[in-house]
Amino acid sequence: DDDDDDDEGRGTSSIVEAPEQGTDAPHPSEPGRTKFFKRVIKRLTQGGLRYASYYSIQRDEVYVLIGAKYDRLAQQADILDFQVHLHAARLGACLEAGMPKYNIAPIRLGTEVDGLPVSKYAPCDHIYAKYDTNEDLVPLYSTMADDVTRAPGREAARFRSMQRIKLVTNILQASRRYGGCEMPLQKRILQGKLLAFLPLHDGPELAKLTAHWKETPFHRVASYPFDEYKDYFGEAAGLYMRFVAFNAEMFAWLGVPGCVAFVVVEVETSSRAAVGIVRAAYVVGLVIWCAVYSALWRRVQQQAALKWGTTGFEQQEHQRPQHKGPVVNSPITGASETYYHPRKRRAQVWLGAAVSVVIVAIDVVFIVAVTLWRDAGSGDPSPAKANAAAAILSIGIQVFTFVYKAVAKKLTDAENWRTETEYADQLVLKTVIFNFINSYFALLLTLFKPCARPDRCVALMRTNLLYIFVLAMLVNVGVSTLLPKLARWYALYTEGGLSASMSAAEWQYVLLEYDETLDAIQAYMASALQFGYVALFSGAAPIVSLLAAGANALLVRLEGLKYMTGFRRIEPRGAEDIGKFEAVATVLGVLAPITNGAIVINLSRPFATIDPLSQQRYVYVVSALVAIVVQVIIRAATASGDPDVQMQLDRQEFIRDKVIKHVADEEELLTIDAGTADFQIDERADAYFDDLTSVIAGGRGHAPPPVGTEAV
Repeated sequence: DDDDDDDEGRGTSSIVEAPEQGTDAPHPSEPGRTKFFKRVIKRLTQGGLRYASYYSIQRDEVYVLIGAKYDRLAQQADILDFQVHLHAARLGACLEAGMPKYNIAPIRLGTEVDGLPVSKYAPCDHIYAKYDTNEDLVPLYSTMADDVTRAPGREAARFRSMQRIKLVTNILQASRRYGGCEMPLQKRILQGKLLAFLPLHDGPELAKLTAHWKETPFHRVASYPFDEYKDYFGEAAGLYMRFVAFNAEMFAWLGVPGCVAFVVVEVETSSRAAVGIVRAAYVVGLVIWCAVYSALWRRVQQQAALKWGTTGFEQQEHQRPQHKGPVVNSPITGASETYYHPRKRRAQVWLGAAVSVVIVAIDVVFIVAVTLWRDAGSGDPSPAKANAAAAILSIGIQVFTFVYKAVAKKLTDAENWRTETEYADQLVLKTVIFNFINSYFALLLTLFKPCARPDRCVALMRTNLLYIFVLAMLVNVGVSTLLPKLARWYALYTEGGLSASMSAAEWQYVLLEYDETLDAIQAYMASALQFGYVALFSGAAPIVSLLAAGANALLVRLEGLKYMTGFRRIEPRGAEDIGKFEAVATVLGVLAPITNGAIVINLSRPFATIDPLSQQRYVYVVSALVAIVVQVIIRAATASGDPDVQMQLDRQEFIRDKVIKHVADEEELLTIDAGTADFQIDERADAYFDDLTSVIAGGRGHAPPPVGTEAV
């Protein structure tokens, strides 16, 4: 990225090619001896992109650096209706001055009513609109010169590096009739003709982001520079980090009373009734917390979408490069598009559902068989038998998880969804259902099976939960710190970088690759499973909520640094919400009273000693229903979301119409030929009817009766 305004995208992305088999490597100054290489260069040239190619240090790969001049990026942004931020001060001045050229009078948006502010946002805050090359509009768009957090040397840039990557990637993959290169990158990678397509890291921006990330105190998870992170890695990656930080905050609020309850439960041995009451009090707080969690995250998510300009992103999303089908005229717009008939997809969906049901059934049979074997015989199982069963279950669960992960991907690929959001939602739906059964079914069996010794059953659940959380934390730390370093060392060793100098693109090629769809789903899935353990079973071990808070606070720190130092740059993608995982959290919150109510009523004294058993079940059912009703009331009261966000979105729509679309003010005058007012009241109506049927039938009626002869 040079300081010259006309040279904004040099070296934004890189393509790594594999030379054809049996072809002698030409001298670096004479590139282009392979047919595929020539086709790539021709496509880049036709798309108006800039490029430079060279051989790797081992001369077994060809690197092609790709970029674009500012004018080319601006053209593509205009074609795409690319959403960009409007500078608040310049936009406000434009509204106040009006646009006489387009018959638009000065506009002053209201900010107060009776001395009170109508919104926490100023009228021109967080306004986004499509990019347009119109010379009247270009000055309104925010640039790097307006960003006080920009990296040194970026003052002249019109687009951020993240935006340039989005635009260059679109140029590479867009149809040639829209000025693109029409290069299906993922398809060519699967074919082995391309080894990789990687957005390149921006050194100054990355160094500044990394420094800010490290400077943030560990306990202040809400203070991490999420906006800066989004500006570098894209809105989808930024929203995930904000979600993990939100989890850390919410788990901390629950963790404080959870820690107190855990201490009381573990220390107090003289009064089991007191222990049961403390556990019940924690569960009541947990049920309310689950409802508040969903309401608060909805607001945080709405605010992030407003601030980052991604509201309505899914309606504007383009189709996946992997989407297959005949090119036809769109049934909606008439434009040419790839169309896959829903009937064909429906057959694939039913096939996927059938395969998933079979695998889930086998998984359930396996878990039940191991559990029955463990509990066979009289009395409690021996420690050796219990440990053996736990080991078998742990190994089996991991095997089923590994197998189904691959199966679910193949099934979703076969369904041929149009956009990345649709594809991700369907893959999430499959994996969520399976993983919840796979992860929670053994605990549910322990919870709801008849238990002669409630104290032992709840102790077993507590031990399992604590073990799962500690193990998960250790795995996360290892994956976030050790694995990237080991993988990078091995890649450097195989690429010859341990003893030789390499170019910047070669260094970044040896970093770990991030799959923007599958890795994101896996990360959200881990968070969802963790939330499920807390929401469904923390009544048995309240301390897990505090452990979850610490795990998420640590995860924000390590995940951010991991992607900044050990991974290739994440390809920036948009997102307005976390998709199906929001609904997953809602469902788990609704189920929380059922499972935790069973822990309190069925497994905790004094409730577990209620006699007869039918009365104990009555207390359980009534308590669970009351808790669910309380949750429904809280969710209904908070369903509307943030009213300030909605007002700002309405302002944004109005401003887009006036400033971007130039919708002129309406000045139509209506002339009415008004007559003279007549104040005389007639003695009778014009027509009378003898029954209601005549009125409904639309008859004309008859003349009014003479005055004084009507019936009373």
